[in-house]
Amino acid sequence: MKRNIHNMETLQKSILNRFLFFLLLYGFMCFPLRLMAQTFKLKGVVTDESRNPIDYANVVCLNRDSICVGGCITDISGRFGIELDTTVSSIRISKIGYVAKTFRQPFSSQFVLPTDNQLLKEVTVMGKASLIKQTNTGLLYELNHNKYTKGLNLLQAMRFVPMLDVTPAGRLSVIGYDNYQIYLNGKRYDIAEANTTQTLQSLPAHLVKQIEVVTTEDNRFQSNGAAIINIITEKKMLDGFSLNTSVNGTTQPTAKTSASALAKKGNVDFSLSYNYDLNTQRQQPITQDYAYPNSFVNLNGKGNGNWHKHIVRSMASWQLDTLNVIYADIHGMILKTDFKTLWEQRVRVNNEPSHTSMFENRNNNTSGTIESNLIYRNYYRHSPQQERITFGYRYTYNPDRRHYSQLWTSDESMLQDYQVKTDGGLHEHTANITYSMMIWKQCKASVGAKSIWRLGNTTTTNHADISYSQKLLYPYIRLSGTVYNVNYSLSLSSEYDYLTMKTPYAEKIKHTNSEFYFTPSLEVSRSIKGMRISANYTRTTKRPTIVMLNPFFSMQNGYAASMGNPHLKSEIQNRVSLNISKFKKRFYYTIGAAYTHSDNAIIYHQTKDKENDIMVSTYDNMGKVTTLTGNLFFNWQPLTALVLKCNVNGGYYGLKYEDKKQNDYTLNIFGWIDYYLPHNWHFGANVMHFKQTPEPNSTINAMTRYSFLVGKTWFKGRLTTNIEVSTPFQKYVAMRVNTQTPDYTIRKINYMKARYVVQSILYVQEW
Repeated sequence: MKRNIHNMETLQKSILNRFLFFLLLYGFMCFPLRLMAQTFKLKGVVTDESRNPIDYANVVCLNRDSICVGGCITDISGRFGIELDTTVSSIRISKIGYVAKTFRQPFSSQFVLPTDNQLLKEVTVMGKASLIKQTNTGLLYELNHNKYTKGLNLLQAMRFVPMLDVTPAGRLSVIGYDNYQIYLNGKRYDIAEANTTQTLQSLPAHLVKQIEVVTTEDNRFQSNGAAIINIITEKKMLDGFSLNTSVNGTTQPTAKTSASALAKKGNVDFSLSYNYDLNTQRQQPITQDYAYPNSFVNLNGKGNGNWHKHIVRSMASWQLDTLNVIYADIHGMILKTDFKTLWEQRVRVNNEPSHTSMFENRNNNTSGTIESNLIYRNYYRHSPQQERITFGYRYTYNPDRRHYSQLWTSDESMLQDYQVKTDGGLHEHTANITYSMMIWKQCKASVGAKSIWRLGNTTTTNHADISYSQKLLYPYIRLSGTVYNVNYSLSLSSEYDYLTMKTPYAEKIKHTNSEFYFTPSLEVSRSIKGMRISANYTRTTKRPTIVMLNPFFSMQNGYAASMGNPHLKSEIQNRVSLNISKFKKRFYYTIGAAYTHSDNAIIYHQTKDKENDIMVSTYDNMGKVTTLTGNLFFNWQPLTALVLKCNVNGGYYGLKYEDKKQNDYTLNIFGWIDYYLPHNWHFGANVMHFKQTPEPNSTINAMTRYSFLVGKTWFKGRLTTNIEVSTPFQKYVAMRVNTQTPDYTIRKINYMKARYVVQSILYVQEW
């Protein structure tokens, strides 16, 4: 048996090494040999009909077969220059707001684009310059036409953009998307992606001309399914140094502070930042009831705790020349929890008098991550915005450190001390390579692979140590382009997973297995009369984390405990979605529906441990989960200074496991109102109503919160002050969870503080 396992491992390593060698060899062979050929330079200037220069226009050179042989974008003076090594038959120039034109030989030195009057007619508001333009792949917001953004930083100004949301705490998101990528003038802006809040706060809004949001596959970007935020500046370089500091405090009480330095000199960008967050609980009420056939337990607790989060980031980007960029970073995030709950417990067995006892739980946990990235990007010479080849390496470490202690005092003054702990973590090494090419004019291909090696170790006081290694390989090919005015993106990818897990104390946990998953995706979209329709299919895997796998057993109170499950398998999810979006004048909306089906769904649930007579919360692959959801988002700006947004999503949730079924629903409603006054005053309000999915055999209630905000920006955007009042007429928001089975009934109520005041100060100094 051992020989077979060894042979299997040898074969798998051989296959993996051969595949990576072939991929690397292929990548190097794909470097164009034409680079050594003789070249010539094509120059010109692009203007409008009034001879004003048009900046950031797309210039594409075509041969006699209408195949792209080069391209670039114009600078702020409308000029362009392209190095070519083949004959050019025609040049196609385009930009949103202008009529695209094709110019044929012989070329002049000046190229004139007429204004697209039909497009401007659709988006112009009250005779003023248009703010929003819908494109074939998303929308474009003319930030420089909005007078209310002049004294703001870029992150604050992004609240005007229809598909973007910025919370009062500074968290940026794209409506309807889990992740996004940030580009600066068409090129990947790695530093802003790694430290979004402080980087965008350090950029004055008046330096930015446009913000483009791309939600459909676009050959200009290497999106890999993420939304794109493309920041287009008034000038190409943003040289200088800025220092960003902020302080935030609430009556909850919580406190936040941050400091960052952002520098750019020529082709080098550098950023260093530190964030500290303190969240607390003071005398937070908790109620739990456990009802069994012959007994009843009532627990009433008061929770006190501190959650400390430290984040340190250091990032650097070096543009070696117009075609080569190196990016490196290192991040550290440590979350430390010190929490204790004082419980009063009443137990009644049959008809006997109730028995009262007091006990205290103390939790000391440390989690987080340490991550480092090194990325090299090479761009095409004839199209400097198109990535050709990308190499990347990432190292991460995720600690799992949990220490629990329980001090128990009964009516008879008997003292018991119970202590358990687990220490360990997960090391992960990732290497990837991607090569992109234009197959023909309207088709782009990317081929690549990613290899991941994970090594996890944990030790515990109750002899539940585990050690495991996991090797993952992801080869893929992506095709994207346009056929008959239909944009498409097809990804053919697979995942090979080889896992070995063992423990020195539990022989039954030792196992070795390998799995192969096929994970394709397809997206198609088309614009019809100003309306964009898109359909999407994805197949993904969800892998268990180190916390889910760790079999560490810890008592929460005398009747509840928690532990991980080392036998968890990956969850497979299939998703189909349909979305329709449209913009007309000042109103933008998107409406959609999605169907998901998950096999081997990883579910966190409670089960009865009959041997120890306690409830245990754990993770299991519990069967199949089906959801059918809808979403509606709209952004209405009846006035330039007034922004109203609403996002509604939710629908059916179904869980099927063993011979049981559970049906429920989810509903999340988020509404925002922002009103801007002269002299950089800002008033805002928001409301949140949300209901999440319950655990098996359980129900959960919906909760509502709301807040009001007043803010002002001073000294040309350098100083920002805000005061926010949250849910002023309600002290607590209660989360009620009821669990019902034939053997037991559990009722839990957690009271979360709802009423508090937030005060924040942000200062940015530029040199």
